[in-house]
Amino acid sequence: MNVSNRRAIGVCRLLAGTLLATVLAGCNGSSTGYTPAGPNSAARSTPNAVVHAWSRSMMHVPLPSVGCFTASYPVTKWSRATCSPMSRRTLNPAYIGNGRDYAIVVPVTMSSALGSFPAVSGVTRVRSCNLNKAGTRCTSYTGQNVYSIQLNSNTFKTAACNAQPHCRGWSQFVYTNQPNAYHGGGNLIIQNWLLEENSGTLTCPSSWSSDSSSGGCLVNAPKSFKVPNVPISELSSVTLSGSASSSGDSVFLAVGTSVYGMKNAQSDSLTDLSQHWTQAEFNIVGNGGGDRAVFNTGSTITVSVEAQTGQTTAPICRANAGSTGEENNLSFVAPPQNPQQQTNPSIVFTESNAGNGGTASCQALAGTGT
Repeated sequence: MNVSNRRAIGVCRLLAGTLLATVLAGCNGSSTGYTPAGPNSAARSTPNAVVHAWSRSMMHVPLPSVGCFTASYPVTKWSRATCSPMSRRTLNPAYIGNGRDYAIVVPVTMSSALGSFPAVSGVTRVRSCNLNKAGTRCTSYTGQNVYSIQLNSNTFKTAACNAQPHCRGWSQFVYTNQPNAYHGGGNLIIQNWLLEENSGTLTCPSSWSSDSSSGGCLVNAPKSFKVPNVPISELSSVTLSGSASSSGDSVFLAVGTSVYGMKNAQSDSLTDLSQHWTQAEFNIVGNGGGDRAVFNTGSTITVSVEAQTGQTTAPICRANAGSTGEENNLSFVAPPQNPQQQTNPSIVFTESNAGNGGTASCQALAGTGT
């Protein structure tokens, strides 16, 4: 995102084979209600790879009905949880095409995307800062362990624009971690935008709100899902997934031994995302309003983004393709050597402020299909 253009801006698959069979062999029932899960004996004695495989497979176990659900390792049945009214926190977009981030681009529409952090080192603290108008320095901080994890779509023509030629749609699947605002927890949300382009003026549909800072229109999914706080020390265990189909758009969050899902949080006809989703941006950034996530010096994070398309063809890893206005204080460095292939096409890159350098780049990987 060009700093000079800053406004007040802001936000698995079924596994096959021996590994999943091992996970499922230990499953013997359902949890009995919504209890934020902490470490348990199973998690302490089970390799992280097995828990990780379980959480990713749970993201494709169908949710029983519309609403919010949770599951804890090793069970493979969802337990109903209580959805919450939607937060009014605005996660505004940047100007179209001005985001400094890598994005996965696929030749056909994706039904879902999944982001994770396969390697995290040196991260001990993070907080969100409010930037000055020029976007060059922090003027105040909103607290420790405040950040958002965003999975953002491309922009696209949508029927919601009502044929306005300078209008494009945009959708965000977001986990926003703000312990003070959510009484020690975080929130899982979907937020949608109509963005103006070419300096046009938008007329917002009656059910959408006008956003004076961006000149766009926004509407949130009717419900959100309050979930336990995720300390930044647990970032490597976090996976965020969003899906879009004609029956509705859903969002999932996995943290260690727990998975949270909100099925059909909104109607897909709101933006027609399922017909147009060909690009996804995923990262950890500030908590809205154009905030910057400030990590301690010495932090290094590897980011993986997968797209479920029904194909295994390697995607495009597009630079400067991010759409969110939030940011962090890291820089792109050399990606990991020989990254692990995923079932779905994926990209992987590394960001750091540890001074480990290397040529900044991103690797695009074909899916294995297994």
